[in-house]
Amino acid sequence: MKQSKLGIYHFKPETWNLDDFTLIDKYKKHGFDTVCFYANYQPIELIESCINYARKIGLYVDTVHGPLKNNSKIWENDFQEYLLVLKNYIQMCGRLNIKYFIMHSAGKECISFSEIGLNNFKELVKLAESLNVCILIENLRTVDHLIFLTENIKSNNFQVCLDFGHANVWCYKPKFFIKKYKSHIKAVHIHDNFGETGADLHLIPFMGNIDWNSLIPYLYKYYHGPITLELDNFKTEKYKYSDIDTYLNDAYNSANKLYDLSKNIKSL
Repeated sequence: MKQSKLGIYHFKPETWNLDDFTLIDKYKKHGFDTVCFYANYQPIELIESCINYARKIGLYVDTVHGPLKNNSKIWENDFQEYLLVLKNYIQMCGRLNIKYFIMHSAGKECISFSEIGLNNFKELVKLAESLNVCILIENLRTVDHLIFLTENIKSNNFQVCLDFGHANVWCYKPKFFIKKYKSHIKAVHIHDNFGETGADLHLIPFMGNIDWNSLIPYLYKYYHGPITLELDNFKTEKYKYSDIDTYLNDAYNSANKLYDLSKNIKSL
């Protein structure tokens, strides 16, 4: 298969009333060559069926995103149930030859570092190593957890996912992460917003104020993976779409524009 360049996360607003397979077909129809899936407490059988179908129609799948809630439990005493969920998803990635498993290292709560949490992450990384899966930690509301973990866990199977939208509304800016982590960035979440604290809108690129024209060439000095959109234009009435095909067409065009920018690599 040709090198993957344009990706999108599988996201189903309820208003569209579409089944998973129909929506996956539409990603292919609109030009995307990669699709990423969430493992957010859905049955593993459902996630596997979506991955297998996407691959069957010629889409590339190498990334699964872990749970979007209860993430802070990994630092607490009451963690066994959550840890088992993560292990099951990582094992699924191993079975299906999924290269990357993306994790949140904390939740909305500001949880202090703990030896328990560090050991839990080390246990997950050890499992990932045995299955040839790479765990990616994403920058969130705070970056302390990401910095702490990357300084204390040294493994080729423990790397970084750079979320541009998160960086624009919370701690530091995207260029800081690119410069700090460079070759450790193995996946990206690309979406837009207006830099207002807490307003993590997940808009189609070029709808907000992120300076893609300078950031994308800078990113591609070090990163060699696909442009991957993580969109949710449905958080506010102002930016939501009523027609899925218009939405996916606009999303694809923005991704293609970013891909063109990626060819214009600039020096530091």
